[in-house]
Order: sequence, then structure tokens, then C-alpha cells
Amino acid sequence: MPEINTMRAILVAGAVLAVVVAAVVQQWAPVGILTVGIGAHALMWRHLHREAAARAGAPARTAPPRA
Repeated sequence: MPEINTMRAILVAGAVLAVVVAAVVQQWAPVGILTVGIGAHALMWRHLHREAAARAGAPARTAPPRA
């Protein structure tokens, strides 16, 4: 599994670099599409991370209760 996560990290880093380059050359459609993809990836990673923590019995990181 660490190999898959490493590959995902490399691909996301490449997408971020592509967004920067596309923004520099003012290609706004690729900037928008890649930004949405990066955001969706981040949300799915967060969901899977919380799900794995719940399966392992660890509490999900949430804000402490307010008094």
C-alpha cells in the first residue's frame, strides 16, 4: 500500500505543477479542470483517512466539545 500512496503523491504533485505552469501561460481551462481534480482527490483522501481511522477504532479528528 505505501507504493500506491507514493505514486498518488507523485501524480498529485505533478498536477499541482501543471496547474502552476498552465496559470503562468494563462491556460485557464486546464487550471480549472486540474484544480477541481486536485480538490476532489483531497476530499476523497480525507474521507478514506477518516474511514480507516474509524475501522481501526481510533477516534476521528474532530473539534473538542464546547462547554
